[in-house]
Amino acid sequence: MKKDKNDSCLLFRGVYLLPAVVIAVGVFGWIIRRVNTALFLWINSHNSGRLDIIMTHITSLGDGLILCLLLFFLFPRRADITILSMEAYITSGLAVNILKPLFDLPRPPALFSPELIHVIGSAYKRGSFPSGHTASAVAAGLVLFLLLRSPMWRFCAILLGLLVGYSRVYVGVHFPLDVYAGGLLGALTAWVAARRQKKIRKWLNDLSLKGRRALRNCSMLLMLAAGLYLLLWYPEVMPGVELSAKLLGMSAALMAAYQLAKDVEGFGIRGQL
Repeated sequence: MKKDKNDSCLLFRGVYLLPAVVIAVGVFGWIIRRVNTALFLWINSHNSGRLDIIMTHITSLGDGLILCLLLFFLFPRRADITILSMEAYITSGLAVNILKPLFDLPRPPALFSPELIHVIGSAYKRGSFPSGHTASAVAAGLVLFLLLRSPMWRFCAILLGLLVGYSRVYVGVHFPLDVYAGGLLGALTAWVAARRQKKIRKWLNDLSLKGRRALRNCSMLLMLAAGLYLLLWYPEVMPGVELSAKLLGMSAALMAAYQLAKDVEGFGIRGQL
């Protein structure tokens, strides 16, 4: 009887909550579209030299390689987080790469003269909608928010998506509507990925010691290769972020090499935050 009552409550919530969310998302999107250009110009015009340094570093957190290395570096013992974040990131990335050429909307540098807007880095002209950096940051951030227990980490995870989205407008390569669409896309892929946590954790817990070591070795080799690539060859770094990116690449490579040499049993499997 109690189970039937709970099922009825869940059904009631689903029937009314889903339309409410869809309406709210649509209304907010309509509002942003109405003020899209004005909001872009307002955010983009409020800049300074110090903010440039901060925002170029923040916007780089939406870069796929840098984001994935940070996840490996920060949560080496939470393979479920790494796997599900990567799943959400890859899914959102594929969706963005399909939608960008489909809409093929112009970016701000294609519509405004260089004197009118503040652009940092490459002044891309096409592929504005949706924002890929925002989609990646929100996808990873929301997975962390849904899977982690620490209030501090959950706050930082939500802040990641919000700040990366703001930074894309600040550096002059996206309109607010692009950011909003990218955020929705990232949130959707994160929600889908996070629902698989129990299955992923069960699979990880059922792995044999040999399987755990193989997973750990593959993860660390991937981290080592990505760190070296970021350190030595990666060309897509924002101006002023080169040193920070190289330090991250070097730290990730050294950590991966150390863990491979240390051969810790179960590395990449255990741990809760």
